[in-house]
Amino acid sequence: MKMTRYSVKARVARILEAGECPLGIKVGDEFDLSRNSPPLCHWAYNALYPVICIFTYGGTLPWGDDPDRTEFCCPDPNNPVVFEIWRELQGT
Repeated sequence: MKMTRYSVKARVARILEAGECPLGIKVGDEFDLSRNSPPLCHWAYNALYPVICIFTYGGTLPWGDDPDRTEFCCPDPNNPVVFEIWRELQGT
């Protein structure tokens, strides 16, 4: 049985608290999380990794109205970066 795969993308929706990411990430920046090494710090990538895996293979999260989209943030206590994450069906 062939498994459906998705590309997973992210956009910086907002940066909370001081509003400045030490890595230089800005609101509106977009990333292809399907790549091996997206240009994120390891803290942000580790926070997003479970969603990347779930979305890549067609799983859903138990919250939200849209099964193909969610928001997650990095664990920086001073400048939490909030990412809007979504999936797109990969071409066959």
